[in-house]
Amino acid sequence: MTHLKTVALVIILIVFGGCRKKAKEVNPSVIVSVYFNNKPIAFPTVYLKYGGKHNPQIPYSQYDEIKVGDEAGIVLFTDLPEDDYFIVATANPSVGITAVGTETASMAKKEAPNRYERRVTLY
Repeated sequence: MTHLKTVALVIILIVFGGCRKKAKEVNPSVIVSVYFNNKPIAFPTVYLKYGGKHNPQIPYSQYDEIKVGDEAGIVLFTDLPEDDYFIVATANPSVGITAVGTETASMAKKEAPNRYERRVTLY
């Protein structure tokens, strides 16, 4: 009987111990909202450069990530490396605004959570 209890205990430990899931590590993401005169700008183009808190002085085509925002002026960048980012946003020419705005974001684990929101105002 003691042997049967030991086997039952081992089975219970295997079943319940094996059910623990490791917490999935989420890669950083940045949400960018683009505004002009306190109003969201539809379909902005947002450029994201890894490894910088300052303007890298390079053509926009050489940025690491380039995305077009939605109708509400929002762009989501996901699965980013932990780094500092330099962000540039430009208005879509179809909205009749020629404007550019910049912002920075830091994703160093000790400084910020894995999801970072930035508002970029165009001037």
